[in-house]
Amino acid sequence: GGEKVSQAVILYSNFDSCTIFFNIEQQECQLWAYENPTNDVIQECLETYKTLCEGEIYEVYNATCLT
Repeated sequence: GGEKVSQAVILYSNFDSCTIFFNIEQQECQLWAYENPTNDVIQECLETYKTLCEGEIYEVYNATCLT
């Protein structure tokens, strides 16, 4: 016992593009983008993120590297 389970609440999920979580333990939002998103998709996600999370982006997770 004693291991921590990271608790997160899904604030927004678009199955074509991204999911935005609020991490309860860290008290911050986290944005997860899916593989090979288009720029339009990313912009839409970021706009949604800013609306939900007061504009501060801490970390962006992605299944693949964005170059």
